[in-house]
Amino acid sequence: MEDAKRSLPVVGTVTDGGIAADHRVQPDVALLVAPTHARAFNTVRPLLHPNACCRLDDLRFDFDSSFVLPTGAAEFALLAAKRAPEVGTGPATGLLLSVFGHADPTGEDDYNKTLAGRRASAVYAVLIRDADRWEKLYSNGFGGDVWSLRHVQLMLGAVGNDPGETDGQLGTRTQTALRDFQQSEGIPSSGAADKATRKALFLAYMDTLCRDASGQPFQYRKQDFLSRGTGADGKADLQGCGEFNPVLVFSEKLGKEFKKPERKADRDAANVTNRRVLIFMFDPKLEIDATKWPCPTVEEGAAGCRKKFWKDGDERRQPKGGQREFLKGGGTFACNFYERLAASSPCEGVRQALRIFLLDGEGKRLAGAPYRLTMGPQIREGISTEQGALIEQSLIIGASCTLEWGVPDPPSNPPAPADAAASSAPPAPRPFKFSREILLSTERESEGDTHLDRQLHNLGFTEDERKRNQAMFKFEYASEAVNSSTIDTAHRQGLEKQLV
Repeated sequence: MEDAKRSLPVVGTVTDGGIAADHRVQPDVALLVAPTHARAFNTVRPLLHPNACCRLDDLRFDFDSSFVLPTGAAEFALLAAKRAPEVGTGPATGLLLSVFGHADPTGEDDYNKTLAGRRASAVYAVLIRDADRWEKLYSNGFGGDVWSLRHVQLMLGAVGNDPGETDGQLGTRTQTALRDFQQSEGIPSSGAADKATRKALFLAYMDTLCRDASGQPFQYRKQDFLSRGTGADGKADLQGCGEFNPVLVFSEKLGKEFKKPERKADRDAANVTNRRVLIFMFDPKLEIDATKWPCPTVEEGAAGCRKKFWKDGDERRQPKGGQREFLKGGGTFACNFYERLAASSPCEGVRQALRIFLLDGEGKRLAGAPYRLTMGPQIREGISTEQGALIEQSLIIGASCTLEWGVPDPPSNPPAPADAAASSAPPAPRPFKFSREILLSTERESEGDTHLDRQLHNLGFTEDERKRNQAMFKFEYASEAVNSSTIDTAHRQGLEKQLV
């Protein structure tokens, strides 16, 4: 199982703030049914295994907040592609949904359980258009999760009523935007974000978030969720797992470093991949008793979660040894019930930032250079920074990626005269001058690969023979040894020379 997790590819559709993917198909299990006597009976039921998943990353929320930002529309479109909405009031025939909110493994368990539950509530409410649930979040702040006039401004802008600056101030422009929205909804034009206005605004904003690939709003019904809407307080349909199931746990060394107060911002940034909302999708043939669902509701504390912990659940989410990742057999989840659901889920990969310096054929940095980065289904295009760096956030990191890049555009010159037909033609695709496979992981399936092999490869030493690559490095950099220190020094000195 551990080897299978390590070789799991990145599959599905990936955005900069989430992913939607199918789970591995579970093989049919042969059932052996024997005759029974009067006091015994046979029971057959399908396994509780998700068929698909969709994930919204922390990027789609403000820090320490449950408000879903407008950019979250990208992931709702992914969800619609995986599970089309149904009409009518009959039983669900499509995959059944269940929403899980997660926080990072820092802070108090009960606080993170509540915050994760509020995020799950916010997403669930969007899916079924429950404006009352959003009003509860708005009117009842929790810790740093306080919805405010700033969020009203964000929603106004998203539905087409520009409030100006999203500064949380009820200025003239925001009042005008509120009045325009109120008039369009048949609400008295007070220019204030009162309860009636908020309800209409919540629903209009949810329609802008929850759209399919064609741009049409969609929504689900309560019966489209795992309990089919029978779970009290949404039990089995939405839950907050708090900080109990991190996909990434720092190394012991880094964990100690991040405990320093001055490193809090760095710790929060490194923990971003753990703050997420997962939507699992289950076979519609499943029939569950919501009263027996082990996960507590979003209103309940963390005690119910702890009942399903592994014996070493608390230890699993603590830094020890090297860095650990769930999909690489890291054993990072405290809850055995959730681990069973999420086993090998492509949506539980680690999100990371990637920085690569782009160089020309002479080894000089290329500022303003166009690039295209391909990592599995993830494709990112952009322009390098003034320091010649490619910087991409929230990537699900695989073992390698393909990088294509070119030279910066020359200074703009006045365009040559052209006829109307030529000027209306779309520009030709830009060819990239350079291309290289970049090795990102030290764990590769090919025999004998090491961390040094990866470093040498990325420096351009790509011969099949390791000894030849090492010899070429020694000659080119006048180095007596080949190790991480000498390679890093050679790389750093080469970059520093360009700054002199």
